[in-house]
Amino acid sequence: MKKQSITLAYALIFSALILAIPHIARSYYHHGIIPGEEPYYHADSARNIIERDFSGISISDNPYHIALAFTGSIIGIELASKLMPFAFGMLSALVFFLILSNFKLKENEKLIIMLILVASPPFIYLFAFSAYHTLPVFLTLLGIYLLLCKKRILIIISIIPFLLSMLFGPFNFLLTIAILASYSAKSRSRIVLFLLFFALSFSALFLPLYLYERQEIMPRDSTERLKEAISDLGGLYGISSFAVLLSLASPFFIWKDIKKQGILLIPLLLILAGLYYSSFTILYLNFIISILAGITLISIASMKWHLDMIRNLTLTLLFCGLLFSSVSYLNRIADLDPDRNTARSLEWLGTYSSENEIVLSHYSRGFWIRYFSRSKPMLDPRFEYGPEAAEKYNDANEIFYSRSLESTRELLSKHNIKYIWIDQEMKTGLVWAQEEQGLLFLFRNNETFKNIYDFKGIEIWEVLK
Repeated sequence: MKKQSITLAYALIFSALILAIPHIARSYYHHGIIPGEEPYYHADSARNIIERDFSGISISDNPYHIALAFTGSIIGIELASKLMPFAFGMLSALVFFLILSNFKLKENEKLIIMLILVASPPFIYLFAFSAYHTLPVFLTLLGIYLLLCKKRILIIISIIPFLLSMLFGPFNFLLTIAILASYSAKSRSRIVLFLLFFALSFSALFLPLYLYERQEIMPRDSTERLKEAISDLGGLYGISSFAVLLSLASPFFIWKDIKKQGILLIPLLLILAGLYYSSFTILYLNFIISILAGITLISIASMKWHLDMIRNLTLTLLFCGLLFSSVSYLNRIADLDPDRNTARSLEWLGTYSSENEIVLSHYSRGFWIRYFSRSKPMLDPRFEYGPEAAEKYNDANEIFYSRSLESTRELLSKHNIKYIWIDQEMKTGLVWAQEEQGLLFLFRNNETFKNIYDFKGIEIWEVLK
């Protein structure tokens, strides 16, 4: 028991250090500004709940936004956006360690698996800053742990985190049902069968509320999906390529256990199938891959080698590969937009403009525009879910690339666009590939456009009526 406590302490200390590094780096390089796009969507949604004084909260409100709003009302939204995911990350590391303790693993084996997990890009993405699946991942892990405890009262209590996780969408409905079905088939427990029936009834009542028609505005090919899935290829929450290779080799070492626990493959197959629909299922798959990669690494280390030098070189290569993915990802987070200049320009726009005036920019800037300036972006990263999505997307592209002043003015008027926000990245490949291309050329017309901000490569243009 003492050895287990020491191993757990090491794992939690390492988790805290890894999750703290992005915050330290951002404080040093970018004045503590939160990186990425998604955290600003959650922060803005939580702020809206606070400003309504928590009145009118409905099933359509994301549970994570409600929790973030409650925490943010006490310590502030930006601090809550950093501390709350960190807390769930530490709790998830703890629960995952307890799950590993239910299996026949030595303490050093559990520690290796934990180190692979907490240093992985998906884990850092989930728990360094706000992400949609920060809370449901923790709730799913907690539900699994309570199931594995095999105590009647804890098994019954497990339905609470499972039902809460199901509030986060169709995938979480199916994953919960798959976990309960797998466990009930293996244990043949009447209690778990009852919980499965309860979960299915819950799904029948609430799943229709989460189904929506999604327009595939920008279909992704297999190359884009691969890039999203692998961190070393640029995926924001992709898995390390070395971890994938190690996990693929794991069946050679655990084949007997796979045959014994075959029914437990159902949740894994569901997650793998979900990858075709959306890459976010990697965030769940990462826990399984960390276990498989750890087992492979442990098995390679314990194999009999004719030359110890070859074994040591092999292990060093694998370890350095895993370490490279983590260091590279942490470095990428440190340099990720938005930076201070972006935040300052949008805060300035918020003081210059009236609230909810419409701003045109690349859709990836939408959450920043909404959060910092409180203006309304024409498009944001969730535009595929909005009404008239295809029309807005096509009209935005027409405005960006057209050199016809008349048609551009018609489209600007059609969408009531008051301001246009442009940064250096948009002018060098994200939108335009050449100087004075499309809208950049039309900015010459001072009867239609007025430059009201120009600093550090960021420009804001007012559309004159």
